Parts: sequence; C-alpha cells; structure tokens
Amino acid sequence: MISNDIHECLAAAIMAGSPTILIEGKDDEEVYTNISNELGLTLEFLPIDFVDTTGYGVLGNCDQLVASLRDLDNSCKDPKWIKFIGGVIDLDSRSFANQISRPPRNLYILKMYSIESYFVNQESFIAVFNSLNSAPISNALKDSYYNDFNSFFAPVEEELFWVATEALQNVCGANPSPEITYGVDFSFKGYMQAPSVNPKRQIVDRIQAKKEALRSWLNNAFSTAVIQKQLIIKGKWWLSVFLDIIVEYAKKLEADCSFAPSGPCRYCAIEDKGNCQFKLKVKSPTPAALKAMAYQTSVSDQDPGLCNFLELFN
Repeated sequence: MISNDIHECLAAAIMAGSPTILIEGKDDEEVYTNISNELGLTLEFLPIDFVDTTGYGVLGNCDQLVASLRDLDNSCKDPKWIKFIGGVIDLDSRSFANQISRPPRNLYILKMYSIESYFVNQESFIAVFNSLNSAPISNALKDSYYNDFNSFFAPVEEELFWVATEALQNVCGANPSPEITYGVDFSFKGYMQAPSVNPKRQIVDRIQAKKEALRSWLNNAFSTAVIQKQLIIKGKWWLSVFLDIIVEYAKKLEADCSFAPSGPCRYCAIEDKGNCQFKLKVKSPTPAALKAMAYQTSVSDQDPGLCNFLELFN
C-alpha cells in the first residue's frame, strides 16, 4: 500500500499543481471530499497509510501524520511546501490528555472529538430522516420533529456520555482497569439495545450505576469549558448511536404516525394505512448508507476554522 515518503508526496503535489491534505484514514476521505466540494475547492485527501512513515519510529495514524508534517516543517527549504501539503487530525481526547507538543505548521486539529462528531445535529437528522421517509419534513416543522426526536435520543446520549467518561478516565490514567476503552467498537445495538442478560449491556449498566462518581471526577479534574459531550464522546460512537436512533424513531412513526409532531398523515387520517406517508423507503439501511446520508450536510457553521484552513490551499 505504501507508495512515497512525504518529500516525494510534496514533489508530486507541486508537479501536478494539486494540493494534498493528509488525513488519518480511508474512512475520512468521503467526508473531507464532500467538505472540499462544498467550498468549491479541488484538493486531494490522502490517507496517511499511503505515505512511508517507517523512519519516524511512531505508531498510529495520527502520530505518523504529525511526524510527516514535522519532517517537512523541519527540513524543507522550499517555502512553497506550505501551499501544497497539509494535514487534518481528530481532536480525540487532547482536550484532557496527550496534547501534541510543538504542532508542525499546516496541521489542523479538529474542534470536536473527531470528524464524525460534526454530524450529530439537526441538519443531519433532517437529511437522514427525509432519506428514509416517504414524506419529507417541511421547513416549518423541522424544529418540532427534531425536538420530538431528541426526547428519544437524549436519554441514550446521556448513557453514552458516561460510557465515554469511563473510557476517558483510562486515557487520563485515573482508571487502569476500566469497564470500556475508546478502542472498543461500540454500537447501540451491540451494547445499549441488548437485553439485560447480555454481557455488553451489563457493562453499560455498571457504568451508569457509578455515574455520580464519574461526574465528581470530571468536575474535580477539569474545567467546565471542556466537560462537553462533543469533546468526550468518541465521534464514531456518537454518530453511530445517533443514526441508529433516527432509524428507531422513523420506525416508530411508521408503526403509528399519529405520534408525529404534525399529526397523522392525510391517508391515515382517513383510515387508509396502506398508503401511510411515513412508510419507510428503506427498511434496514446499512451503517455505511446512513453515514453517507449524514455526510451530505454542511460542517462550515460548526468549524469555520477547518474551512478557512482548507481554503488556504486554494
């Protein structure tokens, strides 16, 4: 898979006249390309897997990306490099631990846990719900539907917050034997929706039982400025759970659309349930399909700094 070292990547970018932005992994390529297209930019997003980083002595995509940019920053004499190579990394838990000392030039660190975190919002809810549903939500009712959805999502999100806080304790060295770590492939169906006899659901329940102790640890260890869900909940977990709850909410309204904020659809109002406008177009959308729906929405309002950074390469 590895093709060139960072200096060869720079030479190729200059020769092609096409700026290259290093990213942590292939899963990020779609979303960053969408952001670039939204801004009217032509950029190549290159997963760090495709760069030879063997000489840096570091492991992990994030550290390899930082080391690659630092190499250019320290050794490249041609000032043009800053117009052709940059990099974006997730914030991860750096609001609390493992900050990067001496960040190299042309490195942008996201303002939330990860890029997935930017898509847990009303705009993404509307985009995904409308993609699933036969009758899209009108602009006039967007707030009503999102507030109604949040009555389902908020309790689950709170559970997820304490699960993530347990993982954060481990990162900060305050819990060497946590119930769960950020490295776990966490999902709503696998952990939170599972029956109480399921060992994974029991992990969530044990963490909820000590949430007051976790709350006390957060308040004693950190300022209120950083005790925020978008900084603590791992973005992949947060978006995954958010999308699954959207599907559950859509299924609830399909089963009985009288629960909808707008009331029953015109067909169910005349007892013609076979033509219900809340009938789902896709019964069991895949996680990849759900993410693709969410990724079509804008992030410019949530992180103008990211947009400004990418526009530097225009």
